[in-house]
Amino acid sequence: MGGHQAVAGYVAEDVALARRIKESGLKLRHFLGANLAKLRMYRSWTALWEGWTKVLYLGAQRSLWLMVSLALLMLNIYLIPWLVLVIVFSKSFLIGWKTVDLLAMCLALIAILLQYNLRTLAAQAFRSSPKYWWLHGLGGLLVAVIAIASVIKTETGWGWTWRGRVLKHPISPRE
Repeated sequence: MGGHQAVAGYVAEDVALARRIKESGLKLRHFLGANLAKLRMYRSWTALWEGWTKVLYLGAQRSLWLMVSLALLMLNIYLIPWLVLVIVFSKSFLIGWKTVDLLAMCLALIAILLQYNLRTLAAQAFRSSPKYWWLHGLGGLLVAVIAIASVIKTETGWGWTWRGRVLKHPISPRE
């Protein structure tokens, strides 16, 4: 397969290497390594933005459908329950309560409790803290924006950089 050297020129070389492994007929397995090592990929918002907008769309094989679906999914799961809670509570406080308001608030609270549960399960698996679970709404919004920005940056080349160097537009959709 040529190892990492065979894919070193790819923007998303880890994805390209995984594809080569699978295409060669070998099996590829992923394991959580929280008990083996500690890792911090990005040390700033700028680095996180640059890193994820660089590879997210390419990792999805340049599928616009997948990126739009990801953005909508993140908004629906993480942002909308918080918005519903705030909007319905504000409306009910200012105008008055109705039965439908109570139902909407209950559904929003159930969704938010499910977010909390998901975060605590992930915290156990990755040995991280669930301390900021309540920021999931903001996180969902940011992932949605990153997904769309990744499409725009990859397809246009505008601001498509990695560690200060301008990236070349990918040749094939598989990259």
